Formats: sequence, structure tokens, C-alpha cells
Amino acid sequence: MRHTNVICTLLSRISRLGEKCGPIAVRFIREDDAQDLIEYAFLAAFVATAGMFVLLNLSSDVANAYSSWLDPTSGVPSLWDPADSVTSSGS
Repeated sequence: MRHTNVICTLLSRISRLGEKCGPIAVRFIREDDAQDLIEYAFLAAFVATAGMFVLLNLSSDVANAYSSWLDPTSGVPSLWDPADSVTSSGS
């Protein structure tokens, strides 16, 4: 019985809202046809925001990695040892 009273109270408030705001507001509250679209929009916004933060932090990490690889004293160039030059015997 209590749930019925709550539902009746909500419906009466919605109908009063309809008198004040018009049928568009009531239709917006009662119908949930586009709820999945709104959820997808929120999901897309979350993924875009998370991707932006990842890319902002990733760029500095990539720059640090490349600078350490290209450092002539401790990076890859320091590991390269040129081969001895070939000398021909004078025959």
C-alpha cells in the first residue's frame, strides 16, 4: 500500500509539472527512449578524457626514452664500435 501512495504522489507531481512546464518536460521525464544514447555519449566523453590524459603523460615518457637512447655517452651510440679498417698488404 505504501508503494502505491509513493507512485501516486510522483504521478501527481509529474502532472503538476506538466501544467507548469508543458508537455515536452513531462514527455522527457516519462519516456526513456534515448537513454542509451545519453549513456553512450557519457561513455565516449569518459574514453576521450582518459585518452587525453594518457597521451599527455605518454608524450613525456616517449621523449625521455628517445633522449636516453640517443645519448652519446650511455645510449645506443656508445655501444657501436666501428670495425677496424681493412689494410691491404702491398704485394
